[in-house]
Amino acid sequence: MLVKNMPLDDAQLYGRYKDLFPHILEVTNAKVQDMEINERALTQAQQIGNAFNELSQQMYQNSDSRERAVEKLAAQLDELNKSVAQSNLSSSDEVTFHLQQLEQTKLLFSSLNDDLAFIKYQLKHIIEARSDLLASLQKMAEPSHTEDVTSQTDIELF
Repeated sequence: MLVKNMPLDDAQLYGRYKDLFPHILEVTNAKVQDMEINERALTQAQQIGNAFNELSQQMYQNSDSRERAVEKLAAQLDELNKSVAQSNLSSSDEVTFHLQQLEQTKLLFSSLNDDLAFIKYQLKHIIEARSDLLASLQKMAEPSHTEDVTSQTDIELF
């Protein structure tokens, strides 16, 4: 800080200035650092939020196509079972083995869809919590924020 017209003639006033300015500068610097930390936290929260939103969109798109594929597999498997039951191929052990494998694959796909549904549910709650965090960080970053900082309760910054 550069002080123009420092009262060099008045030793008492000069001493008070020299005593007060370092404290004022220290408090100002602390406040600026707090503001920078809050700004960085807000930026990081926004970046994390964007990543979660992209992940969520991709999961929902992949989930819908996977569910349609499982439904198609189940329908084809049912048709194959009906046609095998109506034909003479039911005596073939190889056909029965392949049908059992397809049934197991269908069950695995169903299980994976259930797991994915749970992951989507958890992801939705994470995104909601992140939104709440982002809102509170934005509220803290507003200049009209008037709560006292515990380490600076007796200081006003103009």
